[in-house]
Amino acid sequence: MTEGGREKLDLLGEVIGRFAHDLNNLFATIVLNLNLIESKSADPTAKWFAGSALRAADRGTSLSNRLLAFVGKQTLECVPTDLHGLVSGMRDQLSRAAGPTVELILSADEALWPVLVDRDQIAFALVNVTENARDAMPRGGRLTIELANARLDEPTPDLAAGEFVVIALEDSGEGLSAEAMARAFEPFFSTRRSHEHPGLGLSAVLGIARAHGGSAQLSRAAQGGCRVALFLPRAPESDLRQSDEGDSAASRAKQLATVLVVDDDPDLLAVAREGLASLGCDVLATDSGSDALDKLASNPAIDLLMVDLNLVGMTGLELIRRAREVRPGLKALIMTGGADLPSARQGGGRLPLLSKPFRAPDLARAIAVVLSTDSTQ
Repeated sequence: MTEGGREKLDLLGEVIGRFAHDLNNLFATIVLNLNLIESKSADPTAKWFAGSALRAADRGTSLSNRLLAFVGKQTLECVPTDLHGLVSGMRDQLSRAAGPTVELILSADEALWPVLVDRDQIAFALVNVTENARDAMPRGGRLTIELANARLDEPTPDLAAGEFVVIALEDSGEGLSAEAMARAFEPFFSTRRSHEHPGLGLSAVLGIARAHGGSAQLSRAAQGGCRVALFLPRAPESDLRQSDEGDSAASRAKQLATVLVVDDDPDLLAVAREGLASLGCDVLATDSGSDALDKLASNPAIDLLMVDLNLVGMTGLELIRRAREVRPGLKALIMTGGADLPSARQGGGRLPLLSKPFRAPDLARAIAVVLSTDSTQ
């Protein structure tokens, strides 16, 4: 690719990332409002309508996250994971994605290594590949999912040497032409008609795998169809120990706290305040970084600062830095729509992130973890 072509692709990535980020901000307000209606309403009809709207919002979120995965700016919330347990727990979901005429077969190595992954992102990738396999077998067939440990002694063009767990999905369809195989991971490439699919499927899957430090590969299957393999790095022992300690502390965390939430979107600020109150928290709210600093200085009871990363006039990271000058050791939680993840990671170190959109249970878990962990990083 030429330098000009690379610059255009980078610019496209920035535009797509910002678009998906803004969508996630909108969905954050929609999802949390619907979640509160569903949980608080005693009317079965209202609960059904709220649940139906939530499912539609979830599909919209999936589309925006697919865009973020395509440009490599998705928010990852990685935890140690047994992939056999994850995939086994998804059997019903994958069967629905495959359709009634496709037989689903699952096999796994014994003593499969744990991996450090965002379970929702991996689940999204597996459903995506399964839907592709279904479309490749219009008259039915077989989809085999194999989980195996793999050790690469030599690096490849797309993978460093090391230990990986491989998820391979192999269908019995007619396969792809050599040209389609070569272009399958290209953005917007699809063998289907444009109105049937946006062409972000395998490119998003590759983006998810790379975001985890791995990769994805496409090859011809032994049974004639296609084989898509996701390579995910084995989790380091140090990360497993830290996660066990964090999970234990989070399970003991007291979720009743005084929280200062800061967001310059008035609708999201209002519903986040309501969501926090529904968890039993005392809540202060503001749309201004400078006002947040004043509140922190005058209210020593504040336990947690929950702040949007992209505030107008003062970034969330700058607000946290200045807040900790006033209140050393203050607990903090960043809300992010996804596209600004790189700046959050570079400027915030290991500051905890809450990905938009989120539901009340996601909010409760995030608060529990933040309150149970050290805030000095």
